[in-house]
Amino acid sequence: MDEWAKMVTEWEDNKSNPDPEETVKSQAAIHWELVKAECVALTGADALKASPGAFIVSGLELEEVQHHLTNDIARLKGVGTDTQKADVAHRSLLLQKRLVLFQDAQNCFMPEAVGCRLPTSETSTPQSLCLFLPHDLAVPLSLTPSGKHLLTVEAQLQHAQVSDALSELHQSLAVYSHLRMSKIQEATGQRALTQANNLLQKSKAHTDAIAKKY
Repeated sequence: MDEWAKMVTEWEDNKSNPDPEETVKSQAAIHWELVKAECVALTGADALKASPGAFIVSGLELEEVQHHLTNDIARLKGVGTDTQKADVAHRSLLLQKRLVLFQDAQNCFMPEAVGCRLPTSETSTPQSLCLFLPHDLAVPLSLTPSGKHLLTVEAQLQHAQVSDALSELHQSLAVYSHLRMSKIQEATGQRALTQANNLLQKSKAHTDAIAKKY
């Protein structure tokens, strides 16, 4: 843990160093990457149609993108810079394009979802669009073998997500506790206190984000 805190301090002083929060990958995360590798050689809608796993991975990723975009828009409302607003607008446009590809693949794997989609209105946003993942249509999907398979694949991938998030949460809570008990208490001088507080805030924000994901 002391070594990790040292890595965090070095990263704060020099951003060219690896971010320690991005260096650990759990077994569930590795499983997640292996599933996504099904469509590495393909692009666009063809990638999503490669297999039920590739299709559902895309849907779960889009769900997370929607969540992050919604949070960032709310956080920047009224206080964001022009650059930040432009970045959000660009991400929203990219999300819209990905949603079109996702729905095209969904027409093949989940035709039950077609009739559930509402006409796109001028007030709708990409981040608020319902994806209609398998669990949203569990009843009709459970009536067919292909639908049951989709539900099973989704459950397996969601389990991998939850396991990964729980592992990250345990690690992040341990780091936060360590920083709170040692770094802040041992810091002396204004610069050291400021750096310690920044580390604590960064760890707290990271922990909160993982908790929401979980």
